[in-house]
Amino acid sequence: MGLRRSIYVGAQGHGAHPIPAASIKNGMLASSAVYGSPSKPTGTICLNEQCANLFSTMEEILSTAGGSLDDVIHVAIKLADPSNRASLNEHWLRAFPDENSRPARHVDPEPMPEGPRLIAAEFLAMIDER
Repeated sequence: MGLRRSIYVGAQGHGAHPIPAASIKNGMLASSAVYGSPSKPTGTICLNEQCANLFSTMEEILSTAGGSLDDVIHVAIKLADPSNRASLNEHWLRAFPDENSRPARHVDPEPMPEGPRLIAAEFLAMIDER
């Protein structure tokens, strides 16, 4: 069995808490919560921009681990307003354009307790670690 490896990226910090952006073992990557806005935003960021940030951070985590969006197999998304999925779907289709090769996805409503956050996600990926 391979060793577990922590993945850290600049955009996805957890402040003083000792939590990596993701962890990978034997090719299975599990992310911590990924947000569309920084932990201490200086202003309001619209949902479309938060979706762009979220997918960009996912790509950064995957790249740091040696993978890409093609390796994602499941995404659990939390939306402050689940009836407003247009921006999410736009970025989802950009990230995963092939309808025959998209990860599973689930969206839950969740009020975002930390300021003006509108979207968060956790994801799983299988990365070939050679």
